[in-house]
Amino acid sequence: MKPAINEAARTLKKTCLPRRSELPLARTAPSTGAGSGATIDLPARKGDRTRLQIKAAARVIFARDGFLNSTIAEIMKEAQRSIGVFYRYYKSKDELLLELTEEFRQKLLREIHLPLRPNQDPIENFEEKLGIFWQLYMEEWPIVNSALQMSMVDEAFAKRWHDLRRQGIGAIAHIIGKARKLGYCATIDPHYAASALCSMLEFTCYNWTSRWGDFAGAKMSKTAAIQTLKQIASHSIAWRSPA
Repeated sequence: MKPAINEAARTLKKTCLPRRSELPLARTAPSTGAGSGATIDLPARKGDRTRLQIKAAARVIFARDGFLNSTIAEIMKEAQRSIGVFYRYYKSKDELLLELTEEFRQKLLREIHLPLRPNQDPIENFEEKLGIFWQLYMEEWPIVNSALQMSMVDEAFAKRWHDLRRQGIGAIAHIIGKARKLGYCATIDPHYAASALCSMLEFTCYNWTSRWGDFAGAKMSKTAAIQTLKQIASHSIAWRSPA
């Protein structure tokens, strides 16, 4: 765990790191933006830079200690700033996590809510989006896992998680609706099916990245993980009714 935490900590000084072909589970992955190899320029204003440093440090500490066990003192120690600086930007650790969760939701909105290309098969589009979802989840798992846990005990997080789910359900239901017009899965309700698929994907990603999950401490090929998710999820809607 320690080498991976040290690597994540380097995001405090770097904005773009090479991706790994093998992804260790329950470890952090440097965020570079799905499908993009471009570096991101640091904000010019000192306040914005400090805010980014706090967020980067929070990812490291949430990954290392878990959200509930993490402290503002440890986050600011990682950020190399005083505790007082934290309160210039956030009222609490919860507020920081809510902001990070909203940023993840906005990233999903930009990357996944893209229309089908002309003549693109909806199943192909669905598989494409599943790959992007896994990529984003792996980059932000300390944040997403923390938000999921907090959604079970806190109303503000429950609302934010509901917004995330509604966004995903809507996207998948739209794809299933397109698939039905082509003769796929004609007998299932798009929204029920989308809700079930979202639930499966969410818990699978959580389980595969959690330190208490089925493969805790193991390594999983990024390609194998994506292919597994694609095949299981897309096969559930890529069937045709008997003639």
